[in-house]
Amino acid sequence: MAFKDKVCCICDQHKKFLSRPNAGQKLYCIQCKAKITKEYGQNYWKPCSFGEFFEASSKSMEEK
Repeated sequence: MAFKDKVCCICDQHKKFLSRPNAGQKLYCIQCKAKITKEYGQNYWKPCSFGEFFEASSKSMEEK
C-alpha cells in the first residue's frame, strides 16, 4: 500500500501512521482512534481472537 493510499476513514486525511483496530478493514489515524475511544469507551472496538487477527494480517500482507 503506497503512502497516497493511506487515508483515515473518519477524517479522510492522508496520514503516515494508520491502524486497523482488532483486525478490521477500515484504517484509523491515531487522533481519530483516540477520539472514538474517549467518546465511546474501549468496548466500541469489536474484540477479536488471535486467529482472526492473524488471518486479517495475512490478507493485508498478501495485498501488498
